[in-house]
Amino acid sequence: MSEHNSAAEQPPTLPPRPKVDSPTTSDDRGKTALQTSKVSYEPKVRRGTGQSVASEFRIIQRVDPWSVMKLGFLLSIALGLMTVIAAAMSWLLLDSFGVFSSISSIIGEIDTSSGEISKLMSYLHFDKIISMATIIAIINVLLLTALMTIGAFIYNIVASLVGGIHVTLTEE
Repeated sequence: MSEHNSAAEQPPTLPPRPKVDSPTTSDDRGKTALQTSKVSYEPKVRRGTGQSVASEFRIIQRVDPWSVMKLGFLLSIALGLMTVIAAAMSWLLLDSFGVFSSISSIIGEIDTSSGEISKLMSYLHFDKIISMATIIAIINVLLLTALMTIGAFIYNIVASLVGGIHVTLTEE
C-alpha cells in the first residue's frame, strides 16, 4: 500500500525529449544550411499552472549563403509583385477620382503659351506607370537578393568572432 501512495504523490514528469538526429539542418545537396550547437536542456515550471515546460538553448553559428540567397530571391519577387500591384491599384484609384483629368486641366490653364509642362502629363498614363513600377521591382529584386546574400556572409564572419545568436526553444 505504501508503494501506491508514494507513486501517487510524485510530481508529474517531463515529456520525453524529442529525438534530434543531428544539430544541423541540411539542404538537398548535403551542405549544412544552418549550424547550431546545443547549450543546455533544463525543465522549467510554467508560472501559475504547475506544468513543466522543457526549454533548450541553441546558438546559431553559421547560415548557408546559398539558402539565404534562394529565400531572399523568393521574398524579393513577392515584394516586387506587390510593388507592381500597388502601383496599378493606386493609379486606378486616382483615375477613378478624376485626379489626372483635374491635373491636366489645371496645367492647361497655367501653361497656355509653350505647352512644355503639359508634356509631363504623358508620363502619367497607366502603361508608363506600370512599366516604371516593373523596372523598380526588377532592380529591387536584384539588390535585395544581393544584400541578403552579403548579409549572410557578414553574419558568418561576425558569428565566428563573437559566437553567434543565442536562441531559446521551448516545448510545451
